[in-house]
Amino acid sequence: MKRLFIVIVALIMVFTSVISANYVYAETSTIDVLKSNSDPNSGLYKDSEGVWGFYRNGKLDTSFTGLAINPRNGRWFYVEKGFLKWTYTGFVQYPKGSGQWYYVKRGVMNHEFTGVAKNPKDKKWYYVKNGVRDLTYTGLAKNPNNGKWFSVKKGLLDWTHTGLSKNRENGKWYHVTNGRLDTSYTGISRNDDNNKYYHVTGGVLDKVYSGSSYSPYHKKYVFVRYGKYDNFFTKNASINQNQGEVNKLFGIPYYNNIALHKMNTTKIGNQGGYGSAYTYEGAVAGIDVSEFQGDIDWQKVKKAGIKFVYIRIGGRYYGSGKLYYDSKFEQNYEGATKNGIKVGVYFFSQAKTEAEAIQEAKRVVSTLKGRKLDLEVVYDLEDGGYVSYRIDSTNKAQRTKNALAFCKEIEKYGHKPMVYFNWAWANKWYDMTKINNYPVWYAQYYKYPEYPYNMKVWQYTSEGYVDGISGYVDMNLMFLND
Repeated sequence: MKRLFIVIVALIMVFTSVISANYVYAETSTIDVLKSNSDPNSGLYKDSEGVWGFYRNGKLDTSFTGLAINPRNGRWFYVEKGFLKWTYTGFVQYPKGSGQWYYVKRGVMNHEFTGVAKNPKDKKWYYVKNGVRDLTYTGLAKNPNNGKWFSVKKGLLDWTHTGLSKNRENGKWYHVTNGRLDTSYTGISRNDDNNKYYHVTGGVLDKVYSGSSYSPYHKKYVFVRYGKYDNFFTKNASINQNQGEVNKLFGIPYYNNIALHKMNTTKIGNQGGYGSAYTYEGAVAGIDVSEFQGDIDWQKVKKAGIKFVYIRIGGRYYGSGKLYYDSKFEQNYEGATKNGIKVGVYFFSQAKTEAEAIQEAKRVVSTLKGRKLDLEVVYDLEDGGYVSYRIDSTNKAQRTKNALAFCKEIEKYGHKPMVYFNWAWANKWYDMTKINNYPVWYAQYYKYPEYPYNMKVWQYTSEGYVDGISGYVDMNLMFLND
């Protein structure tokens, strides 16, 4: 009997230890913030009937509502009036009065959840990051439950927002309509952060697009350059407001297959007219010269800040059609290269046919006699205004063919070609969809170039002054980053 009593006592002790093991607290929380605010003498435990409750100092606490930890697995759960509530999905403040709100889904605190979630108490949607409500977030956010994206402002889903919203995950901007991502939208959208307007294609900001775009903010078609609304170009664009087609830019036919220049004309410095030296960030100063400038002191030109020069190498007479050499070419070439100024050459053309254009290109090559060039060989076709020139009888198609023939012949000899023209010649003389395959040297004596397409060089005055040159000289800017 004594032995039986000892066995029974031992069994009771083992059984008691097993039961009490359910009430042992273990610090295994994976949420440091929650852990630091938790009571080490409390937690979630399951009773003998399988019901989970919140126990404090070994006793069920039915007055408690909030987050509680399961010491066994370190996970946090929502408790209402002492019992775990599996049906609850929403936000819970912990500890009370802290301002820190956690997202709970089906009774479980979900620290892996990032996106928008609804608070059933105030019926509002909030942004959650790693299970914690984040009132600092502004941007695009996903509802993981349905895969849809919404606009969030300072942590709260903004149903009133129509405009651009940034996806912080990929850095892209998207258009939202009434708070929802709108992939069907194409047109102008506004960024409320900077109050600027951008073009959106299929709901995504399109940084490549240039052309017309309908703006509900301006209630008309406007002009866009590389995804951004351009008021300057819009004012100088002829746009069909019924179809949205752009007919002309600055009076020049619009070609949507030619890249526009990216320069900001408001940043051109010293816009004082003739004789002033212009500046532009990302551009360098240069000149073009011929025998008409006489003897040049290239050392002084270098010290004056001139970085490049295009030297006339020769030409064709506009009356007789005979070819000629520029008497100062060799002197100018030697002076510029010795002083570290980059050199290109130009040929004054009066070619009426492709054969004559090729003849002019060959004359350039033979005159160079193997000399190296830093810059391009320029095809410079000009007319005489009120004076009759031999090219007056050629049409647009022929002039285009001549320019292309010259450029292709120059390329055969390893040189880079470029084409020189002004606004009128671009408008009337050339098929720009073909000419713009080559670098452009654009001439316009104005405070900014009205030519809308990419240009490498802008000649902005014929009455410039540079130390080392007597009299006027043509002034240019070369755009390195356009």
